Amino acid sequence: MKSLDQLAKIKESMQEVLKIRQGEPSDTWKAHIMVCGGQGCISSNCMDVVDAIKEAIAKNGLEEKTKIVLT
Repeated sequence: MKSLDQLAKIKESMQEVLKIRQGEPSDTWKAHIMVCGGQGCISSNCMDVVDAIKEAIAKNGLEEKTKIVLT
């Protein structure tokens, strides 16, 4: 990124992605599931939680509408 104009374009392009996190309806996502992915969480096996969530998402056919986000 080299200018404020580029930053504004990036912000605009991310608005649809962020809608669901702000409690607004989204055409793209039904849910974002936020999971801690920091060092302490990794050492506490957070990826096991992520794997279980992925399995539940797949079992319910929600892969196209649900996103797991490591924070």
